[in-house]
Amino acid sequence: DADTVREHCAEALGDIGPAAQHTAPLLIGKLTDPAYRVRKDAARSLGQIDADPAVAIPELKKLLKDEHKIVREFANTAIQRLTPADPSHPDRDQPSP
Repeated sequence: DADTVREHCAEALGDIGPAAQHTAPLLIGKLTDPAYRVRKDAARSLGQIDADPAVAIPELKKLLKDEHKIVREFANTAIQRLTPADPSHPDRDQPSP
């Protein structure tokens, strides 16, 4: 079905890694997809492609209140991956809801 196609596309972009960084706007758009599986993989992929933290993190933070726990977990993981290593950074080590 269409949800599965969008899910696999979002997942595949993350598998490409930083070479797919130019797809960040598309993935950010999928963070509001009606299908939770698409939101989950879009969040994961944003972390894997090393999206611009200034753009991606505010959008990923919105998913920390998603009704689906796996979406919240994947968003939190992506935020951690995109957050600078400085332990005092405000986005570092956000508790997973």
